[in-house]
Amino acid sequence: MRGFGGLTEAIDSLMGSLGLTVQPWFFPLLLGVGFLLLLPQIRQNQRTQRAREAIRQAAASGGAASADLHDTVFGLASGHPTTLLVICTEAHSRGLLKLAVAALQRLEATKKYRVEALSLRQKLAGPPPLHPEAEAAALEALLDQGLYGLARNRLDRARRDWPDHPKWDFLASQIPTEE
Repeated sequence: MRGFGGLTEAIDSLMGSLGLTVQPWFFPLLLGVGFLLLLPQIRQNQRTQRAREAIRQAAASGGAASADLHDTVFGLASGHPTTLLVICTEAHSRGLLKLAVAALQRLEATKKYRVEALSLRQKLAGPPPLHPEAEAAALEALLDQGLYGLARNRLDRARRDWPDHPKWDFLASQIPTEE
């Protein structure tokens, strides 16, 4: 018993011991039908891989904010929840927040992968605010690093959570109006 022929002979002898006999063309037919049944999944996996590669290339070349990338990636996903999950995860890991948020919204609309979607939502929102002084320290750290966009978003959230804190106006004056 060697190779594929040996495998079919072993299965045939096993089935023969159960009293079942099959024609020699049965196993290739079974493999062909199995391939045809798995073909949609295989094609979706290929599209998922192409979406992942498009995100990697766009992040490396600096063209990640383009609407063309979003159209291309979501066209490859075609609403498939697993592909949307991969897009959201890959975009988040590459720092493409707009793409990650858009993919997360589409993923949540499918009502699939709810636990993963909740986890990704928490990652995209950042750590929950604990105390206004800790939030002010985090904002100052962002400003020191020159991450003004993230600081602006975090300041908006801090103002929503603690609207009467006196330090927010001072920190807002530290954020340049144009980057």
